[in-house]
Amino acid sequence: MFFSEKIIDFVCSTSLPPEEIKTYREYLALAVLKYSFPEKFSRLHKAEAPDLQDIDGGIGIEVTYGGSPCDESISGESYKYSHAKTESDRERCLNNIRRNGGDRDYYTVSYPPTTSKDDIAYVKTVFQKN
Repeated sequence: MFFSEKIIDFVCSTSLPPEEIKTYREYLALAVLKYSFPEKFSRLHKAEAPDLQDIDGGIGIEVTYGGSPCDESISGESYKYSHAKTESDRERCLNNIRRNGGDRDYYTVSYPPTTSKDDIAYVKTVFQKN
């Protein structure tokens, strides 16, 4: 898998269901590891239990998400919002999103800022590797 196959060309017209979010995060982790440490993870591939594996190299990585409960709630309610059948259902979802510090319009969802300075520094390091 090359970086662009699953991550860069990823297009989505609606909120992803939880099982697809999990798969997306697994492919993102795979791409970041292969890009950042190609000498160690070039043979890593997507699998199940653990999520990322290199059988020959004896490597197995289980991908987890350490998001806040508020972020998870906003994400779940956003998915429900985009698939709601009635206006009252959308309004209930929107109220739940706002109660957790987020906001939503018909196309986008926003989360309360929670990125630390260390998180930003790490992301800059990964993308400046080029």
